[in-house]
Amino acid sequence: MGDSWYYFYPDGSMAVNTKVDGYEVGPDGKRKED
Repeated sequence: MGDSWYYFYPDGSMAVNTKVDGYEVGPDGKRKED
């Protein structure tokens, strides 16, 4: 996964197109950089 950040929910699914802890997560699951 390299230098990118991803967020996974406790059930193992990946967050997409949302905000997690104030960070935007894109459609590919990567946290968007400012």
